[in-house]
Amino acid sequence: MWKKDELLHELHKKTARKRYLRGVITELRKQERELAKRAEELDIKRRSEQNQFEKASGRGLAGLVVSVSGKKDKIIEKEQREALAAQAKYDTIVRELEALHGDLKRYNAEYLSLAGYDVRYKKLLKEKADILRANGAPEAEKTVELMEKFAECETEKEEIKEAAVVASRVRKAIDAVLECLSHADEWATWDIFGGGMRIDESKRENLETAQDAVEALQIELRRFKNELADIDIEIGISTYIEGFLRFSEWFFDGIFADYSIIKRIEEARERICEIRGRIMLAATKLEERGNAVNAALSQLGSELEGILLNIEI
Repeated sequence: MWKKDELLHELHKKTARKRYLRGVITELRKQERELAKRAEELDIKRRSEQNQFEKASGRGLAGLVVSVSGKKDKIIEKEQREALAAQAKYDTIVRELEALHGDLKRYNAEYLSLAGYDVRYKKLLKEKADILRANGAPEAEKTVELMEKFAECETEKEEIKEAAVVASRVRKAIDAVLECLSHADEWATWDIFGGGMRIDESKRENLETAQDAVEALQIELRRFKNELADIDIEIGISTYIEGFLRFSEWFFDGIFADYSIIKRIEEARERICEIRGRIMLAATKLEERGNAVNAALSQLGSELEGILLNIEI
């Protein structure tokens, strides 16, 4: 064993991590632009809906017209529901954007801390290859190639572990949403604006809990999608998650728009259960991939040991 092998191994890990972070940061910046644009659109919609609600319920000309029409309560209720739905969707995407900014800041700091490690790794790897050649080691090039493959497998093993941790968080977030939806029968009996104009405290708390749960799920789904970016697992989960990330907009439109929301809740439960099935499949595939990587590490380790034991450096 070469006296610098441990350093070489450490440098490879840091180089691989830097490469991974570069890809994640690029993807996060793309998502940041998309979310910021969507947040701006939802903010405009939120302001417009709030303005319409205030006009309908006010004492100005618009409020007078509504009152004279004889349909004041229904019109105001409709405007209030639409204003609340717009606010909920805006709040959700703002929190998602804040979480993304936190992730981006953390990844950027780590990326900057790894500056120069890739150059040091290439230099040290070349040094070992030159020593092997100078000592007339048989299959010197193959030895270096095996070492690089071994290090890459170890890096992938760590990435799989990180993805599995995020998958576990996604499952917990899904369970939290399903817990909220488990009260669908109770929600379905609500007159959401019972008492005419106000949501009582119990209803408000349930809606806020549902919103928090959906927000947490979307944040974890986005993180899981990013974790899977560098792992070769073909289950179509990334595309599916991408389509699901706007679930909250669909969900809150239904919650605030319908008087009887049992159908909407059942549809939401079905969609959540479907994504849960996909996440479970992803977790299984991650475990299978992890087992394959462990097997590859064992085989590569045996090959390297057989070669290096006969080489004096």
